[in-house]
Amino acid sequence: MQAFTRLIGYCTGYGGKYNPGRQTLHVGELQAQLEAVRQVLEEVKETKVHFNDEVNARKQAFEDLPKLAASVIRALKAFGASEEKMADARLYFRSITGRRPAKPIEKAGSTVEPVPAPVRRSQMQLAYVDKADWFEQLVQTASTHPGYQPNEPELSIEGLNSKVKELHACNQRVMDARVAWSNARVKRDKLIRDEEESMMMTARAVKDYLGAIFGFNSLEYGQVKGIIIS
Repeated sequence: MQAFTRLIGYCTGYGGKYNPGRQTLHVGELQAQLEAVRQVLEEVKETKVHFNDEVNARKQAFEDLPKLAASVIRALKAFGASEEKMADARLYFRSITGRRPAKPIEKAGSTVEPVPAPVRRSQMQLAYVDKADWFEQLVQTASTHPGYQPNEPELSIEGLNSKVKELHACNQRVMDARVAWSNARVKRDKLIRDEEESMMMTARAVKDYLGAIFGFNSLEYGQVKGIIIS
């Protein structure tokens, strides 16, 4: 933008000598093009900030998920869920937290003791969408146990379903914000360099015109030949 602004300044300074027959090279059109780019750059900034805000909000919404899932597991056990149902619930919990099932190690003359397997860093980088889906399945598992009737609002089926909706909504808002940011960047790239009438192509045409009317060895052309827009 700074380079294009300089180019417009030189063209304006040439006065009546700068009089291209091509409409898109007129000073007024150049200024309008500059303003369009300025607006789309502002849009890119705004959509990026909005995307970052939604990412941070989602992180906060998911922050207490392992603790909440663990409470559901304990409640299921306290309310007498079957071993099969507990196995399913623990599987969803491990998926949410990224933990591997414990591996037993047998020692001579002793009982088998479970030893937790180490957790790799990559396992902890779970997709938020997957986490929401696994938590929803954990909630469905709890809802199918008739004895699951906690008095705590956050552990009730209604409260858990509300949390599921919140998690899915957070994921959707992040996705929408990412799309908006991406679309703004595409629009920016088109206006600056990817279209036939982009700022970069217009600048080249202006410089070619100045070289044609003043000569490529002239002082006037020397003022603008070093202006690079890319």
